[in-house]
Amino acid sequence: MLSLLPPSTRRRTPPVRAVLFDLDGTLWDPEPHVFRIYSEIFREHGQELTRRQWAGVLGTIGFDLWSVLEERVSG
Repeated sequence: MLSLLPPSTRRRTPPVRAVLFDLDGTLWDPEPHVFRIYSEIFREHGQELTRRQWAGVLGTIGFDLWSVLEERVSG
């Protein structure tokens, strides 16, 4: 990597020795945050997304909340 700083002011960065991926929410559970964002978007369109509805779609494959919102708003 090319540095524009003089050698005396450059810091050596240690190499990356590991990368951690949290794909199942073990370290951080994103679901409450994702629900809050979806709820806000639904509310902005005059719709409600309840926790019961949200719980019914968690872990499902192929469920599209955007299509549900579009159907509610245009229907």
